[in-house]
Amino acid sequence: MQSYKPPHLRRPQAQLSGQPSASSTAPSRIINKPRYGPTASSSSLAAPASDLKPMRPRAASTEQDMLGNIQSVSRSGGDGAEGDALKDWKTQERYRRYIDQRIQKHYTTHSTPRHQPPNFANTEEMESLQSIVLLFRKLREGVVASHRTDDFSVEVFESSVRFCILAKNTGQLLSALSGLVPGLYLAVDSTRRKGKSKQQDSSALDNLADRISKIDLDSSSRRDAREEFASLLLLFHLVQDASSSTNFHSTLMELTNHQSRRLRTPFTHSQLNSIPPTQPQDPFLLRSALAYSIRAYHAVSVEHFSPLAYYALLDNPSASPYEKMILSWVESGIRERVWEVLKKTYLETSLEWGGRLLHLSLDQVESWAVNKGDKVESGRLKLR
Repeated sequence: MQSYKPPHLRRPQAQLSGQPSASSTAPSRIINKPRYGPTASSSSLAAPASDLKPMRPRAASTEQDMLGNIQSVSRSGGDGAEGDALKDWKTQERYRRYIDQRIQKHYTTHSTPRHQPPNFANTEEMESLQSIVLLFRKLREGVVASHRTDDFSVEVFESSVRFCILAKNTGQLLSALSGLVPGLYLAVDSTRRKGKSKQQDSSALDNLADRISKIDLDSSSRRDAREEFASLLLLFHLVQDASSSTNFHSTLMELTNHQSRRLRTPFTHSQLNSIPPTQPQDPFLLRSALAYSIRAYHAVSVEHFSPLAYYALLDNPSASPYEKMILSWVESGIRERVWEVLKKTYLETSLEWGGRLLHLSLDQVESWAVNKGDKVESGRLKLR
């Protein structure tokens, strides 16, 4: 009686009579066997044939998988196929919900509260924020390519700006802000006016009460955060180039000056006399709406440098957290400028006064001075 052997340890049965063997029909040649991996002779390591199944491409099992793999419009080549999926408005809205799920996962994983600066030393947290920034970039491209100008498009750009600030992605931040302020806001205003005009033409309002009700509805639907995001654009230009402030001033003028209509074709002198005068268009915003960014300019500019005013703006409760975040990007530079002024102005000063100007505690001021090669004696900073 033969002992039982598992199938994978049994020797192959002898060749059945009448069937040609592979060795008798195949030409005689030497075949180089691979050095690594299983071979035909290593039957003891091979899995049973019944375990082998044909490989099939893995399809997206959920809508989340499909949205996660969706192509960017800028990379699709405009072929009108899968690559242009984000030009569809419904797909854009589904993709925005997908981004929201990613945002929820981010804040579940990391302890930083919403609308607060992240822990820049936490690599995983910063990488997660950068990935959300790229998702918003992809959605912005779809919105622009589809010529969408409505509340949804404004929300996409505004949310994109906020996450660019959190991730400190200055390239994408400038791209999102430049598209939003004032261009997208003005385009949405135009779309609303056209929609209102069509609605009034199709159904005339019969009494004053209906007219007042309609006006109220229009004014409530027009609310957005354009003042905050215009301020963010100004602050971005300010912290990028506080020494010259050229972009800050040109942007401020564009946003607050009255805009006159330009003549598209040349006119003769007699024709110009016959053209009725036109009223200048209202500015995008009043200067009073941008008071925070204007005060920030006076605090950090070379002509009006005031570190105490700058630190007060960082603690201003009326400013949005994102305005204060952008302004905080130059805090280390402000300290360096303060130290230069102290060294040129004082032979020595108290730790308290140095702490106020540097926005540091007494212990931090002492460490700062030592790192700069100066010393502290009897509670005073020796600056020379």
